[in-house]
Amino acid sequence: MKNIFHIIKTTENSMIEKNLSGHKGLLVVFMFISLISPAQTVYNYTYTGAAQSVELPAGTYQLEVWGAQGGGTGANYWGVGGNGGYSKGAISISTTTTLYVYVGQQGFQSGSTAAFNGGGTGNPNVSGDGFTGGGATHIAKRSGLLSTLSSYVSDIYIVAGAGGGAGGNNSTNYGTGYDPDGGYGGGLTGGNGELSNQSSMRGSGSGGTQTDGGASGVTGDAYETPYIAAGFGIGASSNRNTEDAIQGGGGGGGYFGGGAGSHRGGAGAGGSSYIGGVTSGVTYAGNASMPNTSGGTMTGNTGYGYARITFISSVTWVGGTTGATTDWNTASNWSPAVVPTSTIDATIPATGITYYPVVASGTNAIVKNLTNNSTATNSIIVNTGGKLTVSGTYTAVSGAKIKVEGTILQ
Repeated sequence: MKNIFHIIKTTENSMIEKNLSGHKGLLVVFMFISLISPAQTVYNYTYTGAAQSVELPAGTYQLEVWGAQGGGTGANYWGVGGNGGYSKGAISISTTTTLYVYVGQQGFQSGSTAAFNGGGTGNPNVSGDGFTGGGATHIAKRSGLLSTLSSYVSDIYIVAGAGGGAGGNNSTNYGTGYDPDGGYGGGLTGGNGELSNQSSMRGSGSGGTQTDGGASGVTGDAYETPYIAAGFGIGASSNRNTEDAIQGGGGGGGYFGGGAGSHRGGAGAGGSSYIGGVTSGVTYAGNASMPNTSGGTMTGNTGYGYARITFISSVTWVGGTTGATTDWNTASNWSPAVVPTSTIDATIPATGITYYPVVASGTNAIVKNLTNNSTATNSIIVNTGGKLTVSGTYTAVSGAKIKVEGTILQ
């Protein structure tokens, strides 16, 4: 390897300090280079009711999934379906790989048909069926609905839990208080269905967790056996007893699905999310702020599920992760949350940064092209015993300052 400062782009009148590999001291580079990173490739997926697939070349990708909302309109004495959750994380693949995407269906009014990808059915009744839970959204390297992958968890990358179906009725005799909302999708645990009036006989479901499906009709004092119990990849379907004028909602799909509401009018619970197959994974429940599929933010996902796969060609330093505010090799210090590699460019921005990157002693860092737009003192620090390798080109604004106590290689 050659010293990084032997092979960096220069402009007229640029001053470059040489022979600094392994040298201690403060390096000031006077130069200005404009580097434009290539556009990232984005794959977006909406609900189709079927499997969708994509063949991806080797590289690093960010995966994002939004679970579907549970059924329930809020009209005619019905509650509102719980909002879907959101999950995000990264994967790195070394060879061409096929990914399978299953986008969850929004819940709807049915006591016999389940929502696509795990939403449990509502309680059936001649006066109007209950609402189903929503379907989970997941991405895996094996095809199949989420409920079919319990023996292949290692093939699942990521899951976003769906919201539970609402309880309620079409009768003017039972209005406010008999229309509980469905629980939100996870998060690591789905939300419980809202309690109804007379909850001792109209119990709502409990949320799915990381190890079990939610119980049905239990957030009040009552418990009843669902028609189909919640489990891996599937929300519970409400008991099929038709004796009551108020109907229960189905559980939302998820890594583990949510419990159903009592057939007497309980609300279904949300399913859980899963981030065990990705790095730098985060998940937000359907009652929390999350990225909106069309930009900006929103509180929970409404409507159908959604999925997005983004090829990561570059990252930008943000810093400030609790307990590792300056660590180069902490993914959440970069945006997107991926540590640079020999195939990923990195940029240190000119403004808005409080904590600048440090390559700690005894650690190695690698990046493809490194752009330093900051003139802050020690905008990059390589500590003694640390090593930073730039496989492409280092460029910097005039006056950029980095501190090299360890080694920088190109």
